[in-house]
Amino acid sequence: MIRPAGAPDLVSLAALYHRVWHETHGSHMPRAERDARDERFFLNRMASLMPNVVVCEDAGTIVGFVAWTGSLLGQLFLDAHARGSGSARSLIEAAESGLRAQGVAEAELHCLVGNERAKRFYERGGWHVSEIMAAAVRGDMGGEQRDFWVMRKRLAPHGL
Repeated sequence: MIRPAGAPDLVSLAALYHRVWHETHGSHMPRAERDARDERFFLNRMASLMPNVVVCEDAGTIVGFVAWTGSLLGQLFLDAHARGSGSARSLIEAAESGLRAQGVAEAELHCLVGNERAKRFYERGGWHVSEIMAAAVRGDMGGEQRDFWVMRKRLAPHGL
């Protein structure tokens, strides 16, 4: 089931975000970045994203979510057992609908360069790479950077 997130979901969302981020992104980041992303980090991040969060539930348990800020679709995270189920497609469609409703004509997301599975998923949904950008991350020996594909999608107005 896809539904808007509410305040009672915050702790569950933060735990899911923490777990899945470390599983999917942690190995690509320096130790300093991984260490900084503890449970409190994700709880604060989730609180700042509300109310633009949509969740996916399976048997009453949150198994994934999508969130956006302005025109940036910044988060799409699913438990491993929910991947390949169609839940990610349902979540991104809900986010695109929410973005459209907020007047966004072109949405953007950032996908870690090298995450080919995610890139292919987004491309199947009509997203395209417009550029590559470097983003600062906490480094073990000072600041480091990681490259991200900047992906964009024109969002047709509702009803078209």
